[in-house]
Amino acid sequence: MFPLATKGSNLLLGVLKFIPDRLSKMVESKVLLENEKVRVIETRIAPGEKMPMHTHGAYVVYTMSPAKVRITLPDGSSREQELGKGHASYSGGVTHAIENIGSTEVQNLDIELKG
Repeated sequence: MFPLATKGSNLLLGVLKFIPDRLSKMVESKVLLENEKVRVIETRIAPGEKMPMHTHGAYVVYTMSPAKVRITLPDGSSREQELGKGHASYSGGVTHAIENIGSTEVQNLDIELKG
């Protein structure tokens, strides 16, 4: 796996600028495929860790293992969601932070749609 960020680097969409080194080992991301149409990203978040506020354009998320997360929006509102293995959903775009509030690692595939 590749760390989602290293000190001072840009993230996937250039929205987040920095994740402390400790978190870079606990929040991981790997681009599996990228072309002019899609970007496919595998993301893992260890229990108790949080992916800071970031933005997606239109995308599909597929859950590879059961997980319990807290999703926080820019206005501060949040909701908890339990995701079963094989759960898939579509969003036309969102800005959010994701916190793993469960006891297992979050393992997702994000399929970001371009143009």
